[in-house]
Amino acid sequence: MLTFLGIVLWMGLDKKPKLRNYWSKKNIYSSSLSKCMSRNRFEAILTYLHVSNNEIVPTDSNDRLIKIRPLISALNVKFQEAMNPFEDICIDETMVPFRGRVKFRQYVPSKRHRYGIKLYKLCLIGGYTWNVKVCAGKEHIPRGQSASSKTVMELVEPLLGEGRTLCTDNFYTSVQLAHELNENETHLVGTLRKKRKLNSKNVEKKALNKGEMIVKESNTGVIIGKWKDKREVMFLTTKEIPVMTESTNKTNKRGTTTNKPSTVLTYNQAKSFIDVSDQLASYGTSVRRGVKWYRKLMFELLTNTSVVNAHSVYKSTVLSPKDIVTFREELVTYLLETRQKPTMEHENLTRTDHKLTSLENQPRGRCSSCYEKLKSWEGRIQASKRTPQVRMKCTGCPQKFMCMDCFFTKHRCSKK
Repeated sequence: MLTFLGIVLWMGLDKKPKLRNYWSKKNIYSSSLSKCMSRNRFEAILTYLHVSNNEIVPTDSNDRLIKIRPLISALNVKFQEAMNPFEDICIDETMVPFRGRVKFRQYVPSKRHRYGIKLYKLCLIGGYTWNVKVCAGKEHIPRGQSASSKTVMELVEPLLGEGRTLCTDNFYTSVQLAHELNENETHLVGTLRKKRKLNSKNVEKKALNKGEMIVKESNTGVIIGKWKDKREVMFLTTKEIPVMTESTNKTNKRGTTTNKPSTVLTYNQAKSFIDVSDQLASYGTSVRRGVKWYRKLMFELLTNTSVVNAHSVYKSTVLSPKDIVTFREELVTYLLETRQKPTMEHENLTRTDHKLTSLENQPRGRCSSCYEKLKSWEGRIQASKRTPQVRMKCTGCPQKFMCMDCFFTKHRCSKK
């Protein structure tokens, strides 16, 4: 399966018109995929790929995501274990392009992909997806709670009571949601739609000149404000009283910096978490047409969301990280380089030339091949700690130490 995933990731980096072109013998489609896996085997795995057992799925189940639910749950657990969130978090939606037949397909004209399956994501700084939920149509909503508030509370539930700041856009932000989060010691910052329940009428109706701001705080600590730049922007915050702050990334026609409410600056910074996540996922996406909806979601979560998250963790541990495309290339190389079929193009070495011998009565040493692989991925310090130490070497290679796995991998011999 690792080889299969490596090939799928490869297809995202090297796009071809049709799936079978990757195994074509024409010079224009030259590829070495056949060394890793045959076309028939790849298509068979793609056809029968499942993450749930159809034989044990209840026939009366109302869960529309039953075919993908185990993968979503498992990935959310791993995502939350791998990264500890900072103070600011953000919730927004993204679209997985899909025009096939599924009951919960969405149409969002403002999105780049207007038709598809909607994902609700809780993202951290750097575009890391910490929690994800699939929009599967109408759900049971408790009385007194809106659908958007229910989605937010489900995504943020593991982080409640820790004093974090949640940023949302005007689809989710409401006074009702602010009260629910306040009860759970969580701040809310976001843009606000007009004519929502419990909005301040004085703030909504107040006419402003460009650059002016009006703010009103309720008895419950919810602050609603309005600021006018090119147009009026309403916002809500429970974190702090907004003040006009100099914007460091925007200037007017005269070249001088402009002032914005501190709440707007906080929201803009957190909103970029989702944008960065979507942007990084678009580099080398491997989602293809003609795939069933649950497989398309599977590929989106495994080859886009998971890879972007892995890259975020990698960047947080390395001083000079590589860009996302290079990261994908090295990931593909790692998944495929030791799984290619031996061909006549490899060096023709006999067992008499290369033998694995034991170095008795000598101190152990790090395997040179393992060290170089770990060094390229995790850096010199981690490679020094994690490289296995052995008392073996190859008689025909210059390396001082070599482990058994590297010996058989390098010389394409069969273990006997």
